[in-house]
Amino acid sequence: MVQTENNGSKMLVQTASEFYEKEKAAQKETNGFISATDFESSSCVDVTDVFLTFSKDLPLGALCIANGFSLIDAMSAVELMDPKMDLGMKPMDETLGLKYAVEKNKFNERIFTTQEMIAIFDASLACIASSIDGSYFDQTIYTNICVHDPEIIKDENLRILSKAFLTFTRTIRYLVDLAGISFEEDYNYQCLRDQQSLKCNNIEVINELKSIYQKFSKFQPGAPEYSYGQRIKFLFNLFEALHCMIASPEIMSVDSTLSFEVNFKQAEALMEQAIKVFQTVKDTIKHGLQPDDGNDNNYSWLSVFQPDVNRHLFAASFPKEARLMSRKEGYEFLEKTLTFLKKFTIELPNNVKGVGNLMKYVREISSLGADIFVRSTLGLMVFPYNDQVFGKISISDLITNSMQITVAPFILNKEFNFSDEVNQEWQIFLKDASGFFIDLIQAFGMNLVRQREKIGQFMEEATSMYLKAEAIDRKIAEYLYVKPKHAECINRKPYPISTFLANHFMELMSYYIELGFKLELFVDHELPYIYWYLGEVISLWRHRFWMKAKEYIDMEKSFKPPDQLQKKFEKKKIQRDAVVMRNIIEIDKNIMKVRLMAAFCQVYFCVSAARVCSGNLVIPENEQMRYSSRFEAFCHVPSFASQSYVNYVRDSEFSKFIVNPASVCYQKAAEAAKLCVDILNMLIQLFPDSPEIKVKLDVAKRNRIACNLLSSKPEIFDSFHFEKDYLHPLIVIKSQTHK
Repeated sequence: MVQTENNGSKMLVQTASEFYEKEKAAQKETNGFISATDFESSSCVDVTDVFLTFSKDLPLGALCIANGFSLIDAMSAVELMDPKMDLGMKPMDETLGLKYAVEKNKFNERIFTTQEMIAIFDASLACIASSIDGSYFDQTIYTNICVHDPEIIKDENLRILSKAFLTFTRTIRYLVDLAGISFEEDYNYQCLRDQQSLKCNNIEVINELKSIYQKFSKFQPGAPEYSYGQRIKFLFNLFEALHCMIASPEIMSVDSTLSFEVNFKQAEALMEQAIKVFQTVKDTIKHGLQPDDGNDNNYSWLSVFQPDVNRHLFAASFPKEARLMSRKEGYEFLEKTLTFLKKFTIELPNNVKGVGNLMKYVREISSLGADIFVRSTLGLMVFPYNDQVFGKISISDLITNSMQITVAPFILNKEFNFSDEVNQEWQIFLKDASGFFIDLIQAFGMNLVRQREKIGQFMEEATSMYLKAEAIDRKIAEYLYVKPKHAECINRKPYPISTFLANHFMELMSYYIELGFKLELFVDHELPYIYWYLGEVISLWRHRFWMKAKEYIDMEKSFKPPDQLQKKFEKKKIQRDAVVMRNIIEIDKNIMKVRLMAAFCQVYFCVSAARVCSGNLVIPENEQMRYSSRFEAFCHVPSFASQSYVNYVRDSEFSKFIVNPASVCYQKAAEAAKLCVDILNMLIQLFPDSPEIKVKLDVAKRNRIACNLLSSKPEIFDSFHFEKDYLHPLIVIKSQTHK
């Protein structure tokens, strides 16, 4: 704020103060409000020139001296200057809307040709795509006035189509609201035009759409009527598929006794039909009516679209003009959505071998950029209600399956008889674990920013589950220890359940850091301790836990339960050995992946040290505070996984690294890069078709070459290039030109 002696400025400030005093007095008389009617009927006056005249001599900060001026006034002024806010200055037009048009006989249904019906269909789908992408429903699909109240439309064709779009919109809102993973940055849930999201009867609409399709199915390809018929077919195919994938509102009502299971086989067939028809729909936009200027804009060139019809229903803020997708953009957006839905019907049944498989799948879908409708649908397919995966598999079964194939605890072996007390403790633990994993899987359906935020909150709960796992391990050990001939069991497999939980929360910690890279949260001078923590703490402990799991599983081949007959044990040897070997192979794959992560981290840690040595990178003095902030989420994890900045400085020996010549650090990085290449060559034999491994192998090979070159010429380092792999950047060197 600047105090000035300029007389003109003083006068302006005084005038501003007097204005605020008068306005304050006026507000007291009117309780501080102006009626909407008065605002709509008042004439708008352009005060730009007047403002510029009075403020041309106003020095910087002088207006802030005026009594009553606050930061919110400045913020509001800046926002109002945005052209998109001009929509709020338009008076309300009460002649808009379907009801007014019908009452005044201005709605002539007979003028709609097939070409216009095609355009209305395409524009409506584009509006729905815009809604899924984040725009208000009131500003998108509900600008089609036919959707407001389809029942008052006399023409059967237009009425059923409008009813179908109303149902589709309500279905989307129902799914997103029920899934509970949306946030304001994903989706604008508010819809004041229609608030009956739970009253969507898809079966009724499906039958009505089929009746229309029968009339248009007789036309040949190329005719506009055929193209319109294909649009109707696509819509009812999609409705039928969603009906097989998601529990209806009737099933989800509080007093309902109906059950639901996801019908993957039928859903896949229906999605196959829908996508096939969709290609025809997408390719025949040209058969519909076209705007004169070739620009779809807000679709006001179609008689049923009135962009300002719901302006008085907008949220309690200054109205903003929506950004609507064009018909082509809408179909491109929906094509991705349909591809995801088809993907679920094929892949989801194959990803329930264990709880880890299911979590990884849901996580991958979110990382692929799925929209909120897709992610909500996936969440409701996985958990239609309660803890039943797909409506038929208990989540506790997935947890025990995962335990059986990774650590095989004695509590799951039928040859061991435990007391009622131990079994009761086990069931309590399993119930707690089920709730934890359900919350975790649902969180993985959120957008990546919210996922990371949620995982940070989950760390304390994950640690609590780990401690509960240790407690149940001790309970089982105490029971077996006093039982005759069972003491050897404890020596062979002391902590299987806590090993299982530890592996999961260490993976959660790893994913938390990976999300930081994916969201581009880290800067270069943070990379040394980020990669150190990921490689030398998290990956190291994950490697230890996987090795321990391998020991536990391998023991199953030779260890006979004390109460089991030798003959019975030998009889099942071949079958048991086959299962054990299959599980060990999967564990070995995970061990190699963890080793690969550690090796990659070593490369980037050494390169970061070399950059400091060569003066290419400067570490700020307050790095300890930044370190504490970055790993604040890990403050509740067990002590072996939580490392302070002091521990980092001591254990990483970064200070010793940076006193070496840069060439030495680059040489160590080259050795680590060679290890990456060796591990990836082994992995590619196990996963020959994996594009992810091929990309990593290419990065590792190029990084090895770069590090070898840098070991002799450290000055040619240019940057880290994260485009190919957000976690494993390419080391870029400066191009060498010969003079």
